[in-house]
This record gives sequence, C-alpha cells and structure tokens, in this order.
Amino acid sequence: MLLLAAVSGGATLLLAAGIVGMASVFFSPPSGPPLAARDIQPGQPFELKLPANGKSIRVWLDMQCDGCGFPVEGAMTVSAGGHSIASNEISAGDSNDHAWGGHSRSLVEHQVFSAPARPAGEQLTITGALRVRGARGFMGGALKDAPPTTMRLFRLTVTN
Repeated sequence: MLLLAAVSGGATLLLAAGIVGMASVFFSPPSGPPLAARDIQPGQPFELKLPANGKSIRVWLDMQCDGCGFPVEGAMTVSAGGHSIASNEISAGDSNDHAWGGHSRSLVEHQVFSAPARPAGEQLTITGALRVRGARGFMGGALKDAPPTTMRLFRLTVTN
C-alpha cells in the first residue's frame, strides 16, 4: 500500500511538472522584438497590419486601469487577402470579478488570441474592439455613481 502511494505521488508530480512545462512553452511570449504593437482605446475599433512570416501568430494584451473591473471583453479577427482566417470572442481576466467598487486591475502579457501560420510576406490584418468594464457592485452590477475608469495602459502585442 505504501509503494502504491509513493508511485501515485510520483506520477502526480511528473504530471504537474509536465503541465507547467507545456504551459510555459505555449503561453509565454518569446524573447525578441514583437512583430507589431499598438496602444488601443477601450471600446474603439482597432486595426493592425503586419506581414506574415510563415509562423503562427499570438496576440497579447497588457492592461492597467483604475476604477475598472474584469473581464476585458470583445472580439478579434485576423484576415488575409480579404478573407477571415481566424476569429474569436475575447474574455480576459477573472470573469467572476465581484470585488466591490472600482479597483486597479492589470493584465501583463496575457494571451488573448492566436491564428494559424500563413505564407511569409502575405499581408495580415487584425481587427476588433476590446472594452473594459467600469466599477462593479458587490453582486456584479455597474455602480451608478462610480468615478470613471482611468486607463493607464491598453496595448496589444503580436508575436510568433
């Protein structure tokens, strides 16, 4: 029985290490310069154009705000040659964010989107809009007399 517990514990540790290793490979931005970066405005449409380099792309969000709440919501589409190649609804941050009032919130290098590889040199266009929730009450509803949200950073970065 003790041997079974030791083997089971060892297998659990190996599985946990494998999951952490895979997460670090697939969800951490690579070193080196980004393919594109742009500061965007909450709720306003954005467009980023960049040439494909033959590898899949990933889009990361950096956000710092005061008097706001999660999640950051919206949608993104990547198109090439006038055709959509990837599209997705975005919900970033804790969707169960029920802290009373507006507090400082931040996301650092939070992956929000990915798209498949396209031939090198093909022009890619990323479009969409993201919005940040204002201050919320204890039950999650908007506070009517809350101060406005202050965005200190709202940036998209594109990498491979």
